[in-house]
Amino acid sequence: MWGLLEEAGAVPLLVPTIRIGPPSSFEPLDTALRSAADYDWWIFTSANAARAMLLRAATLELDFARVAHPRLAAVGPATEAVLADAGLSVAATPSHHRADQIPDVLGDLDGCRILLPRSDLADQSLPELLRERGARVDAVPAYRTELQPVTPAGLEEFGQGVDAITFTSPSTVRGLLEGLGSAYSKLVGDAVVASVGPVTSKAARALGVHVHGEASESTARGLVDALCSYEGWVKDQSMSKSS
Repeated sequence: MWGLLEEAGAVPLLVPTIRIGPPSSFEPLDTALRSAADYDWWIFTSANAARAMLLRAATLELDFARVAHPRLAAVGPATEAVLADAGLSVAATPSHHRADQIPDVLGDLDGCRILLPRSDLADQSLPELLRERGARVDAVPAYRTELQPVTPAGLEEFGQGVDAITFTSPSTVRGLLEGLGSAYSKLVGDAVVASVGPVTSKAARALGVHVHGEASESTARGLVDALCSYEGWVKDQSMSKSS
């Protein structure tokens, strides 16, 4: 994404607001991994989920590239690439790379058993959509998303002024708001806010953040395009990326 921002004329600034860690317990994920043949689909809604699953499978000495495994669905190209690098083929990916569109590309789900490895902070919207179509869903925590403080360097960058902020997940919104605290309004000012998709936009608005642009395709390219297409955005300005 860094290169895409530079191509758009921005000076990107990286301000991490979350970090990824192991789940509080591996037991649900381990049980699922050892029962791979019992599932019809595994659905991955992020590259982090794919990486976490592959790392745990390696720890358990399970090689899914060499044995029969369920069909795999990935939310988008970045997630698919992680699986492909491990020798796994993805059978389904929604055209706009949004989690809420995944059920539409899986076909008949009545009676299907689905594994959904994901963050401990993920909401119930996707499991509910899948269950409405008759699927049995095991949504298990594959990793933990933790908010982290904004570093002094990050605060200094905000203090110098930013023209835009891109949010890549609901947790990055929460992380930035918590990290800046009462200084949020002063430090962010009139910065343009772009969101990677509707779930992130909804979370931002619920927290009082005005979203100026939303990616029509939930990818890095879609996010940058949403920013550049916003009327108030002027190229060759600085931009802060929160992730």
